[in-house]
Formats: sequence, C-alpha cells, structure tokens
Amino acid sequence: MAELTGYLIFGDWVFNKFFHLTGDLRILAVPIIISSVLWQAALFFHKPLELQFRQKQMIIGIVISLLANVILNFTFIPRYGYQSAAYTTLASTVIYIVYVIIAARLIKKSVV
Repeated sequence: MAELTGYLIFGDWVFNKFFHLTGDLRILAVPIIISSVLWQAALFFHKPLELQFRQKQMIIGIVISLLANVILNFTFIPRYGYQSAAYTTLASTVIYIVYVIIAARLIKKSVV
C-alpha cells in the first residue's frame, strides 16, 4: 500500500527526477505497483498453507502463476508491445492470490 500511496503523492516528481520516464512508460508503473502490492498481500493469504506445512501447494500456485505470466506474455507482447507485460504481471499475481485463497479455504474446511 505504501508503494501505491507514494506513487499517487510523489509520482510525477519521482518519475521526472529519478527515472526520466514520460508518457506511456509512466502509465506502466500503475499495474506494476498494484502487482507488487497484491504480491505482498499474497504473503498474508498463503499463511494458512504455510502453517499447515503445505508448501507444495504454495509452489504449485507459484508455478501456475508463472506459467500464466509466460503464456500471456507470449500472447500479448507481439500484439500490443511491451506495455502488455505490466498487465500480464498483474493478471498472474491475481491468479496466484485466487489460487491461494481457494486452497486455504479448502484446508480450513478439511481441518474443521
């Protein structure tokens, strides 16, 4: 959340001062920042799997997410350019979070 807040408050200044990004490149920062915030949130979502010693399920979720990212990149980068890589990263992060939430709920039902 700090990354997104920092971007919203200092975005233009940071990009002009440090990164020298303008136009379309600055737009890419939003999905990348949202992806990083969601990935950090995923650390909380996969805690039930970790506490139940189900690291194998976490690894399966990460592999599914990475495969989705690669497939989406091969599909969309030739059509829409490198800008689509930011959005495919966001999509793969959401895939991992959905997988982890479903897996955690199934574990919770099986324990109870």
